[in-house]
Formats: sequence, structure tokens, C-alpha cells
Amino acid sequence: MATILLIGVHGGYHFENAVIDAANASGRDVSLLVPFDTPVAVTVQSSFFKLQDGAGNAIVKGAQLPITASSAAPTANIAIRPGKIVR
Repeated sequence: MATILLIGVHGGYHFENAVIDAANASGRDVSLLVPFDTPVAVTVQSSFFKLQDGAGNAIVKGAQLPITASSAAPTANIAIRPGKIVR
């Protein structure tokens, strides 16, 4: 089965996939382990869905979203919404 949604971060020579923490009718919560106070680029890709950010803006295929997890407030969030199915 093909991957429908790929979320993760490149760490050196490997790709660290996001892990599903919870799922319900509204969507899924996923998490990534990233170093504190270090900017990383989260890769988001789907060949099945047209993706949108939390504000409804299109996310281009293979987009890298910048994020920094602060050691003072270690939870950093991004919102991604699957849109129309690509055919």
C-alpha cells in the first residue's frame, strides 16, 4: 500500500517519520522528536491529497515547513489539512 501522507524531518542521513499519537473523526495528531532551540524543516507530502495549512493556504508538494521547539515551551504545533483528492 502506498503512503498517503508523509510527515517527518530529515536528521543527518535518515528521515524521521512522524508518529500518530491520536486519531478521531476530526483528524490525527502526530508527533516528531526534534532538538530544542534548533530550527528544523518538517517535510509534508502527499500524492493523494491537496494539502492546506491551518489557515487554508495550499501547501506545495514536498513543502518544508520551518519549526523550532523552544526549551522554554517545548510544544511547537503546525496544522495541516488534507483537501481535495488528487486524481
